[in-house]
Amino acid sequence: MQRSSTRLPAIERSFTTHLVVALAIAAAGLWLRGTLLLTTELGASLRNDAYEYYRYAANLKLCGTYSQSTKSLQSGCTAPARLDPRRPPGYPLGIAPLVEYPPTMGMVLRIQWAQVLLSALTVILVYAVFVRLGGMAVAAPT
Repeated sequence: MQRSSTRLPAIERSFTTHLVVALAIAAAGLWLRGTLLLTTELGASLRNDAYEYYRYAANLKLCGTYSQSTKSLQSGCTAPARLDPRRPPGYPLGIAPLVEYPPTMGMVLRIQWAQVLLSALTVILVYAVFVRLGGMAVAAPT
């Protein structure tokens, strides 16, 4: 007499385990970054590097120019902006859809929440790479 087994085949069980682990890690990362964001006093968030990236993104979105110039933004994009690619364009391109001029705290929060989401996706991607390279033993050592 054969007993019917309700266990999943090894491939499905492995995928399910990886999915559960990846989602748990991503959820923990989201919770940690989200908690940090919610409990941090923002104050003057646009300073130093952040302000430079903001100006690049604002000029890209509003004036179509890769520049840090505040003159072009203040003039409504009528003043010519000098191209000054001192920073790589990836981050300004990424935040450009979220940028407002003049900057608001709502805009800063949207950008920071986008960074929280991006960090969770990065964790999942790194986990997937390690699973691919060495299986569960490498991705989630016990």
